[in-house]
Amino acid sequence: MIDLAAVRTEFPEIEDLQPLSTDTGQRIVLAGKRQDEAVVLKLLRAGQDPARTEREIDAVARIKSARVPTVRDCGKRKLGGTDVFYTVEQRIDGDTLQAILKKSPKPDFPFVMNAGDALLEACFEFEAARIVHRDVKPGNLMIDRAGKLWVIDFGIARVLDLPSLTGTANLWGVFTAGYGAPEQIRNFKAQINSRADLFSIGVVLFEMLVGFNPYLAGAKDGMEVLRRMLNNDLPTPTHPKDPQGELGLFVSNMGSRFPSRRPQNTREAWDWYAAIRKQLGV
Repeated sequence: MIDLAAVRTEFPEIEDLQPLSTDTGQRIVLAGKRQDEAVVLKLLRAGQDPARTEREIDAVARIKSARVPTVRDCGKRKLGGTDVFYTVEQRIDGDTLQAILKKSPKPDFPFVMNAGDALLEACFEFEAARIVHRDVKPGNLMIDRAGKLWVIDFGIARVLDLPSLTGTANLWGVFTAGYGAPEQIRNFKAQINSRADLFSIGVVLFEMLVGFNPYLAGAKDGMEVLRRMLNNDLPTPTHPKDPQGELGLFVSNMGSRFPSRRPQNTREAWDWYAAIRKQLGV
């Protein structure tokens, strides 16, 4: 359990610190105020890999994007006699896409199309910074009160200019089942680039259009999810607002299990998507 009093003592510059969510993940996340700004304080748990936290901080610092919360402060401090890594980030007032989809599995079509455009914009900026997020999923996407989409949690991001933190000989890479690209699952490092994020965006779009994740729905266990992802392309979704199936074709292309069959870069995907939006008038 978190020693909230100790955290408040160590971070006196952050007022009204309170746990933001149930303390069950790899990191402790709290919310508070610093200089009248709502912020999130993230603490790396003892025993977790500090290299990944440093990599996450480096990744966010490299990205110039209005869709990524700004890191206000970061470093190491003593907590309970132990060095802990921390970040203080801009807090987004809103809900995760995961929470939104739980209430309404098939949001209205303009919401879906706007979310797709925002994700491709963000991915384009990640690509420009030589970063692969590798964990695009509804739980890592925030929709603020104004309807703006934000991408959070760069905990497993790959910085292509830096050595990989995942062992080359590892049978499995780092990924979230149901969303991670097949090349991530198989730890095919040479193939991991922005096309891995495009795959995940395709899955998120499918889920919003159809109302479920085809890799997760009805799977009896995690191995079945992996078999589906490694052996099958993302199905082609259908939607009444896409009568010619152009959007469905785009989504299934993004979700090919072979990176070479997806758009080769984010600019290509974004231009294709923009043409579809124009055709559909959304």
